[in-house]
Amino acid sequence: MTPDQRRQAIIDATVPLLLEHGGNVTTGQIAEAAGIAEGTVFRAFTDKRELLVACARHETRHDEVEAQLALIDPQLALREQLTIALSVVDEHLHRAWSLLHVLHAAGVSRAEIAGEVHSKRSGDKPERFGGAISAVARLLERKRADLRLAPEAAARILLSLIVARRAPGEPQYDDVLISRDQLVEIFLHGTIHNGQGTD
Repeated sequence: MTPDQRRQAIIDATVPLLLEHGGNVTTGQIAEAAGIAEGTVFRAFTDKRELLVACARHETRHDEVEAQLALIDPQLALREQLTIALSVVDEHLHRAWSLLHVLHAAGVSRAEIAGEVHSKRSGDKPERFGGAISAVARLLERKRADLRLAPEAAARILLSLIVARRAPGEPQYDDVLISRDQLVEIFLHGTIHNGQGTD
């Protein structure tokens, strides 16, 4: 196993523990979950804080989401494709934001988490969900003639709905939380029945 593979294996073992136990999880628990000696954790990471930051950076990346979106069956009905796409993005956001909440409570700052991205991009800020937008746009492409705007713009609107649904800091009450199916319905057909009441 290469050093990078070892680091990734430790991250994969740590994230579920953080979500379950919070930032007080011990390196002993992490080592046990990863099936390694505790000293191996500190050979892969300088300290626990570096590991926590690495977990946050991994979970806020979108490449895995983009890969899952690319696997959606193009033969499915568009409504079903979009519902699956929203499920993939929604679950990613829930996990990522839950982890960030845990790490912020443990004292890990947003600046620490963002540091590596900014250094690699030389200060540029890449578009959030750019790959996900492109993947959803490809699903919409076959309906281009029926769309009122370009597939990329339509995809951006759809994903903005699911992001807003899970906006950090907003109350998440079961009786008002809009379902993924409802979001797809609103996206495809709007909120007014049969186009009435628009005057």
